Amino acid sequence: MNATVAETDYFQDNPTFYSRTKNQFHFISLQQPDLIKVWKREIHSGWKHDTLGAIRITDVDSDTLKTLNVWEQLSQELQKSVIDFENGVESVIRKRMEVARNSRRNKYPNLPREVTCSQCGKKQKIPPVIIVQRAERISKEKQITYTAEDYCKNFVCQECHPTKGRKANHNLPPKIELKCQCGHTVTYPASIAINQAKKKGLTVEKYQASYQCQTCHPTKGRHKKSS
Repeated sequence: MNATVAETDYFQDNPTFYSRTKNQFHFISLQQPDLIKVWKREIHSGWKHDTLGAIRITDVDSDTLKTLNVWEQLSQELQKSVIDFENGVESVIRKRMEVARNSRRNKYPNLPREVTCSQCGKKQKIPPVIIVQRAERISKEKQITYTAEDYCKNFVCQECHPTKGRKANHNLPPKIELKCQCGHTVTYPASIAINQAKKKGLTVEKYQASYQCQTCHPTKGRHKKSS
């Protein structure tokens, strides 16, 4: 860039465009073979300075060159140079983004993205960063060293140990075993057994005593036909 002129409007009718580096220029003309003649306005100490100069063709993307009606004036070799440059820049950007994604993904390489309830065995997806945050909170609240691995090992789901909203109000064990008269048994978290008992208008004890499995008393899907 060269020749500086203060407080001018020479390029008020010249198209405005941006280079790959997001600098703003005002187009004048194509300066063969591979330069674009431009004005650039800069402000120093409150004064506007219009700088006349030139930038390389490869400093501008192909879409902008087409908008400025410059693309058609370039040789096939120069057009290829611009395209190759763009592909190279995009490749670098893709690689950087992939590195960033891998960095985030591998920040906690030894932590699972799914934890298992230590009481009922139910699986729940929890991002590693949340696992770390919860372990740190427990460490702070209880003034102990509680690692993310400890959290995974001792994890208890909301059904077995409600902590959100209204907490469970019962003295039942975490799990309740239900046994059908045919001998089939199932184990439910206490909260589920309580809800099922309430739906039937029974106490948990009566619900346990009257439990029938799906084979003996099907209630889901197509019921057994009577013979």
